[in-house]
Amino acid sequence: IASHNLRALELDKNRISSLGSTALAEVLYKYTDLTKLRLDANQIGDKSAISLANALKGRTTPQLLGLCDNNLADEGIGVLAENLHPASLTHVDLGNCHITAPGAQKLARLLAKCGSLKQLFFSNNRIEEEGGMYLAQGLQACTALECLYLNYCEIGDTGATSIARALAGCQSLRTISLRYCNLGAEGARSLKRAFAGSTALQVLRMSEDGKTEEFFDRLSVGP
Repeated sequence: IASHNLRALELDKNRISSLGSTALAEVLYKYTDLTKLRLDANQIGDKSAISLANALKGRTTPQLLGLCDNNLADEGIGVLAENLHPASLTHVDLGNCHITAPGAQKLARLLAKCGSLKQLFFSNNRIEEEGGMYLAQGLQACTALECLYLNYCEIGDTGATSIARALAGCQSLRTISLRYCNLGAEGARSLKRAFAGSTALQVLRMSEDGKTEEFFDRLSVGP
């Protein structure tokens, strides 16, 4: 790549393994003006994440960072979270990265500093209730958040309630999707209650096996 003024780099579905990530990291050192980096659906694991984290350490992080469909796991997301520059992040895609509750806790530490974050895609990571609670702690600081996708994260009622409380005062939130998260009536009511007075929220998605979105729509908010 010849131009040092590169602003966007998209290398999705290129089977970038550990060796490729190391080589890519060496190249990324040169591009301090990069605002968009997408490396979705490669073969980036926790060791590859270390190379990328080192390349991004101490410099401006791209505003849009896409790493979905990679095997980052908890160690990989932890290394990235420690080295990314949170102030510049506006869009983050970490869907299906094999992250569990400990990884969600590490990500939450980064989110707590991401006041400019607008979109977080985190579906298909089995963080369960504990991870949902961790994530909620970080999301409290994301006051500019517009879209949150946590489908298939199995956060249950406890996690959903924690996230509802964390985002209840977020005036910019337009979309929140919690489909197939093991939600019951308690979690659904907490979400509906938290956003009942929102003028910005346009989409609140909740559905489970045997429970359609119409089922959740019919639930009363309660006291």
